[in-house]
Amino acid sequence: MISWFRRRGPSSNEPTVVLRASTVPTTRVDFAELASDTSDFLGQAAYLQLAVFQQYSAISRDSGRLLTTELIAGPAGLALRKHHELVREIRRRGEDPQVLMSPYVVAIDRLLGIARGDSINEGLLGLYITQGFLDDFFRGLAAQLPADLAGRMEALLSTDNGSTVVVDILRDAIIEDPRRAHRLALSGRRLVGDIILVCHAALRLETVTAGAGAGDHAVANTAERVEPVFTELIGRHTQRMDGLGLTA
Repeated sequence: MISWFRRRGPSSNEPTVVLRASTVPTTRVDFAELASDTSDFLGQAAYLQLAVFQQYSAISRDSGRLLTTELIAGPAGLALRKHHELVREIRRRGEDPQVLMSPYVVAIDRLLGIARGDSINEGLLGLYITQGFLDDFFRGLAAQLPADLAGRMEALLSTDNGSTVVVDILRDAIIEDPRRAHRLALSGRRLVGDIILVCHAALRLETVTAGAGAGDHAVANTAERVEPVFTELIGRHTQRMDGLGLTA
């Protein structure tokens, strides 16, 4: 489990904010505490993997290169396998996968449309960034699931997604023409904000109650409280970009 999703004990040194003329402790919010219910988690995660598979398939079709098609068949197949596993979990709960996935189709399709970019390389980079960021995100959300399901979801989302193949293709493309690095870096940077919008759709951003020591004041789950976890997700994104020699 990613460390920043683990609960922390109270700290006497926590900063304070003024809310309606009262001072209350500001505590960091773990994503698992703000996650939507199990059905929403499974529906969004299942459609994401299906959409990733479809995007890989489209890039494969458009590449016009047999070698590229052969190579990206691997990550495409892994995404489809994860989708099938998530659908099995949904059906095991007696729910309809189509019903649970449908609320997320428009947002995820929009995101992957942006990630597609203007070239095969931009499309592969967009998938690499999107899948890596959201896999990290959903692994964190899995902490709020029922214990047996949480373990299965963490294991499933931690399995290989075939990204090594994509990284190798992108590195070779940059070596072939170093000018591609600048364009790819720009493409990667502009995508992060749209990915975070999809993440927000999986969070229950509503009013919560501060601890008893704060007089039970209502505290909104503002961006300031959620931001530290996104900062860590962005840090992992930066590491992925650095691994390609690109500026995040």
